[in-house]
Amino acid sequence: MYQISPVNKSILLNFALEFFLIGILLIKPNYCQQTQSFVLKPTDTKVSLGDTALLKCSVSSRHGDVQWIHEGTALGYDRKIPGKPRYSVIWNENEDTEYHLQINNVTLDDEGVFSCQVAPIGDWDTKLEARAKLTVLVEPKNGPEMMFNDESKNQNDIVHFKSASLKTTKFTCTIRKAKPAAVIKWYINGTLASLSVGKAIETKQSDGILEDLTSVFELKQQTNQIYNNSIVKCQGFHEAYGLTNDLKNMSIALKVVVVYAPSVPVIKGYDNETGVIAGTELKLACSSTYSYPPAQLSWYRDGKLVSKNYDTIESTKTTESIYRIAKVSPSDHKSVLKCNAFNQAMDEPYSTGLALNVLYGPEKLTMNGVFEVEVGKTISAHCFSELSNPAPKLRYNFDGIDYEPTTFSSVSPKDTGAFIVSGNFSQVVRQEHNNKELKCYVENKAANVQQIITKQIKVLYPPDTIEMTHTIENKTLNEGTKIRVICVSRGGNPLPEIEWLLDGKKLQPVSTQSVVYTVESILDIVLQREHHQKALECRSVNKVGNVKKQVTLQVSYLPSNVIISLINPIDNANNSLAVKSGTRVIFSCRSPNSNPQPYITWFKDGFPVLIGSDEQQNLTTTFVGDKEYDTISYMSFIAGSSDHLKEVRCDVKVKDIPRTTHGSITLEVKFPPEIVKYPASIIDMNENASFVLNLTSRANPAPTYKCISSNKKTYAVVNSTLSFTTSRADNGDFTCSISNTESTTDIKFKLNIKYAPTAKINSTIYTTTQGNKINLYCIGDGNPLLANHFTWKLKDKPFINTQSEEFYTFKFIPPNLSVLTINSARDIDDGNISCTIANGIGRGDNAFTELRVRRAPVVLTDISSLKAGEDSNMGRSASFKCITRSFPDSLFKWKTPGNTEITNSSKYSIINSKSDNQMQTSVLIIHSITSSDYGTYLCEPRNDLGPTMAKAILSGKHQPEPPSDFRVLNISKNSITLGWRNNFDGGDGQKFRIRFRKDTMDPTYRYIETDNDASSIVLDNLEPATRYILNIQSLNRFGTEGFLREPLIVQTDFGFNEVNQLPMFQGNDFPLTVILVICGSGALFMCFNIAFIIYLIKKRKTKGEADSTTDTNETEANTVEMFSPPPPYPDELNYQLDFIGNNFEDENKPFVPQLNTRVSSRYFKDLNDRIDYAIEYATPIHHSWQSEQNELDDEVYLSSLRQLDKNITAAIAGVSAGGRSSLSMQPNTIRANYNPNHRLSFVNRPFGMSNTPSYNQNLNSLTSSITDTYPDTRGYPFDRLSQTKLVYSNTNKLINAPITSTQANISSSNNNNTYRPNSSCKIYQDLDQDFKGHFEELKGHLNSEFKGHLV
Repeated sequence: MYQISPVNKSILLNFALEFFLIGILLIKPNYCQQTQSFVLKPTDTKVSLGDTALLKCSVSSRHGDVQWIHEGTALGYDRKIPGKPRYSVIWNENEDTEYHLQINNVTLDDEGVFSCQVAPIGDWDTKLEARAKLTVLVEPKNGPEMMFNDESKNQNDIVHFKSASLKTTKFTCTIRKAKPAAVIKWYINGTLASLSVGKAIETKQSDGILEDLTSVFELKQQTNQIYNNSIVKCQGFHEAYGLTNDLKNMSIALKVVVVYAPSVPVIKGYDNETGVIAGTELKLACSSTYSYPPAQLSWYRDGKLVSKNYDTIESTKTTESIYRIAKVSPSDHKSVLKCNAFNQAMDEPYSTGLALNVLYGPEKLTMNGVFEVEVGKTISAHCFSELSNPAPKLRYNFDGIDYEPTTFSSVSPKDTGAFIVSGNFSQVVRQEHNNKELKCYVENKAANVQQIITKQIKVLYPPDTIEMTHTIENKTLNEGTKIRVICVSRGGNPLPEIEWLLDGKKLQPVSTQSVVYTVESILDIVLQREHHQKALECRSVNKVGNVKKQVTLQVSYLPSNVIISLINPIDNANNSLAVKSGTRVIFSCRSPNSNPQPYITWFKDGFPVLIGSDEQQNLTTTFVGDKEYDTISYMSFIAGSSDHLKEVRCDVKVKDIPRTTHGSITLEVKFPPEIVKYPASIIDMNENASFVLNLTSRANPAPTYKCISSNKKTYAVVNSTLSFTTSRADNGDFTCSISNTESTTDIKFKLNIKYAPTAKINSTIYTTTQGNKINLYCIGDGNPLLANHFTWKLKDKPFINTQSEEFYTFKFIPPNLSVLTINSARDIDDGNISCTIANGIGRGDNAFTELRVRRAPVVLTDISSLKAGEDSNMGRSASFKCITRSFPDSLFKWKTPGNTEITNSSKYSIINSKSDNQMQTSVLIIHSITSSDYGTYLCEPRNDLGPTMAKAILSGKHQPEPPSDFRVLNISKNSITLGWRNNFDGGDGQKFRIRFRKDTMDPTYRYIETDNDASSIVLDNLEPATRYILNIQSLNRFGTEGFLREPLIVQTDFGFNEVNQLPMFQGNDFPLTVILVICGSGALFMCFNIAFIIYLIKKRKTKGEADSTTDTNETEANTVEMFSPPPPYPDELNYQLDFIGNNFEDENKPFVPQLNTRVSSRYFKDLNDRIDYAIEYATPIHHSWQSEQNELDDEVYLSSLRQLDKNITAAIAGVSAGGRSSLSMQPNTIRANYNPNHRLSFVNRPFGMSNTPSYNQNLNSLTSSITDTYPDTRGYPFDRLSQTKLVYSNTNKLINAPITSTQANISSSNNNNTYRPNSSCKIYQDLDQDFKGHFEELKGHLNSEFKGHLV
């Protein structure tokens, strides 16, 4: 039988116990649980839109979960209702009985039935549910809207009841957009309106949610005005406010006013019987009484409103309006004026009116008639008035006597109410009635008006006498003479007019004036030939009659025209006046009319014709008529080409007339062409230029032109000008023929066409081996072509044959071939070679070829680049770059320190590359360096011409190598700029330490360290004119190898020159062309100095003077001081001065400083100042040193001026040529020093000058003057102003040594010394075109001041 172990029993008992407990929990505990029930059920709730609603629900003995239901949708069991952020359930966690639903910011969507449900937990438990309705109230958005009798009104508006009306009055009030609809009640004077007062009818309108309520309240009016000044109010109510909450915006009130009509208006201030006089003021008053509101009065004139002004008098309840007419006019007559009264109680206004009767007389009179008559005849008049009220009376007055009108009438035009009167008058006049007045009177007594019109009577009669005054009686006057005639007339009415007649034609007088009964007229007349024997008449005329006087004129005159004619020979067929050269011509001259008889003279080309063998005159005279003369004269001569187009003239003169008249004719002579100017036999022209040749000739008829060249080409000639654009095909002989009907003339010349060249090299590439000879051929096409037109260049630099044809030979083979022979090809010959042909025409042409010189490799890598330092066992790498140049290309091999060839592997990488200039590069990279990798590696490039080798050293990091090329870059009075070359830094970077001190007994150094890998430094805050000892060392964290063995000794500037730059050029950076130009210039200048010194020595020996240089070494030359312009300001120093060569100690390289082209604008400005300075001080310096006692002074100084003049001339020529030029300003005896605050000028003793009193006196005086004016300069040795460490000697060696104390003592103690240290140097400055004018000014100044000395 199976036995249960104790362990299994324990397990079974545990399981049984667990099932027992679970069963107990599942059994309904009916006997121990209470039933769940509501303590507080939700109730129906109303809430305003946007407020918070709270539905309360409390449960006791809750077993199940509680949730809310909205319109059948369960809201869940969570406190926060999902999807409804405004809904939340509020319960008390401690008591667990309250489950209130809170809704924030209630909207219309929240309205509906909500139920609170409690779920049972079993069949024995009770399910609970309680429902409540939530109603959302919407208050009206706006207050009530009021209308009165269908007219919209606003709060407190006034409405009017007419007292005479018994109709009902309707008020309408509307409250819109509310839920539910609002409630409206009506109040009168604050009391709720009853049905006895009126009734209200309400209507509603709805949009489905919101409702509008309209209430119409009808109020019956009463005649006893009980509602006057009552307030009718519409009051609105709404649940959202509370039915008893009387809010202002829920009510609107109107004021009721009862109105009644005024009395009929009354007008005062006018009497229609008497009327009103025009020009007076009229004031009318209109009044109306007893009305409410007071009446509104208005005035109308002829139906148009003219005034609405009125005043109300409360005491009498009267309204009054005043209407004024400030000045009554006739236009107001019969105008109708009305006064209207009106208020709200009336439908039509009351009106009272009147018509105006205006009394006025006529504004003016009109009198027509005949008022100007001859003596004994009758005057007549008709006078009439304008409108007048009433009709006026009319009468006349003549010569002081009143007359009634012979006829009278009075007329009243229609609709005017006024009258027009008129009357006539007539009377026979006598002469005494002249200028008497005739008057017409009109009078209106009622209007107190009288008008008068007056006319003056004119009685007419003829003039009495006339007189003529003149000085021409029985005289003959020349044509053109101006005469004056005066005519005076007396008597006559009206005053007569004086008329002037000449041969029946009227003339205009100069002036006419009247005095009392006299008229005077003045006539000026210029006599003409047509006035001869004509009558001049003066007449005095008026309306009645006339009188007159006259005189006969006598005039002498020249003929009006002169007729000159060619009468032989005449080409009648062509009607031409042309004659052939060499024939005789005959001319006639006719003077057809003159008075008296004329005289005739002949002229040819402006010169008188004299009677002779070749020229003849014959005079014939004929008298015509009884007034004038007709004269004819003849002249002849033999015509030549010089007479072509010459004027033949005859002059006619009459006695006593200073003028002459003449006739002329231009003679046309036919002759063959005559050349005015022959051209040169040979004419040079450029190709594509405009060729113009004037072939002007003299010929008649006009010639034709024809030009033919030797190549049979014909050229057109236009307007005697041969013009065309040249081409090389036009080169040759020309024949130009000039022809006319008389003959032909030829012009011959040769045209030489010059044209720009073209260049061609027979091959684009040449290959040769070092040392071989090779010829290069350049073929040109151009005119002209000469040897000097060809230029060969290597790499854009001209070949220079400086070694007697050892390397290059140039040969020109006419007409167009240039041969360059490279006698022994070298490495430097490899590259681009060009042949340039320039013959001065066009821009020239270039041909190019490549020369490849076969050569073995050459390593170009700097030795410091083939060193590397790196720690071992750090996983680091190192690399070496091996750069070579060769042709053909090199193949590289790298070898380890153990001489094993290196190939690409994980340890080594080799990268080879090639550039375009025959350079090849190989880079060796050593990876993961260990100590076994240290040693010397070999780079072995080779080609078929051989190998080469370079060593690369790899080591651990260590101290750096010392720097090299330690040098001075710049010196000023307070600073020194130093530079050096960085060498291998030991693989760990490097910086530099500078130490320096004064060259004195004090051994204390100052130290300055640079930044890493710096190559220059500025030492500032130094003392001027002080010598310093300077040295440098390189260092890193591994140490240093110490300072250099050779320090620099440098002296700062004196301070007169703000900057004292030491020029410096590095190696091959300086152009070869510039080096050669500078060397050549230096050689010429040195030769000039040697010749000049020899000349001075000979001259001194000739004079027997004592040698003033016995205390100096014979090998030390006397220095010649130069004029050096002040350098630029140190703060704008942006150019570089360098020596040719790498150090100061190379005695074979002359000291020639050169300014490169990087020059600031400030420097050019300073150059301008220096030029002005030279102009300013040239003359004073000259005069201060010119001495009759010392001829040598003048010669030395003038030699300097001549040199300066030549240099300036060369500089101007260079700028004029369109490029840049160089200027060497070096007058041998002048030195100018510059101070930033002052300008100082002084003159050092010229070379070889004796110790003369004049020298010492001038020097002491100048020194004293400078130090007195500028105290800061005291203490400087003005007799040794050019101390530096550089001195020129006559041995052409550059002395590189500081001034010794012995030399300084000699200079200061002995004024007769000749050892004068000098900073002699030539500064070449590129000139801009803008400075050309300044140099021309300086040159002009020199020529004017030293005229005769500069040749």
